[in-house]
Amino acid sequence: MRKLDPNEVYDRALSHPSAAQELDEIELLVYAVKEIETYNLMEGWDSFFIGSCSYLYPHVRHCLTASGDARSLAILDDYVLFHSARNVPFEPGWIEELRRVSVELRPDWGRLFEEACAERWSRIRVYLGSLGVDLPEPSALTYGSASN
Repeated sequence: MRKLDPNEVYDRALSHPSAAQELDEIELLVYAVKEIETYNLMEGWDSFFIGSCSYLYPHVRHCLTASGDARSLAILDDYVLFHSARNVPFEPGWIEELRRVSVELRPDWGRLFEEACAERWSRIRVYLGSLGVDLPEPSALTYGSASN
């Protein structure tokens, strides 16, 4: 069984500008989830969707769907629906614009996503295990940032 440390994958992906392009399919899924968690903790929830890593969103969804993480997917779906209900395309520039002009109360998707972290990685661990990849036990993972 192949061993894979999410923090090591994250560090490697950030090591130089093209490093993320050299990740294999499984590593890219792990990196995408680590990246949304890191953006959320360091820069805020919306930042992932408007930042330079917004291209990872489909990989996040793929990983969460494949791992059966309905809780995290529901948070993402609610975020997408928030934009859709306001006729705002789910694209970085439009998300940024709505964030700037929106003064209404917004759900705290970032907090909800953070609260789902342990369950998310537990499910990802089981899913990747079915593909022959061994992640550390969920309690041994450092969530959010590679430096933690």
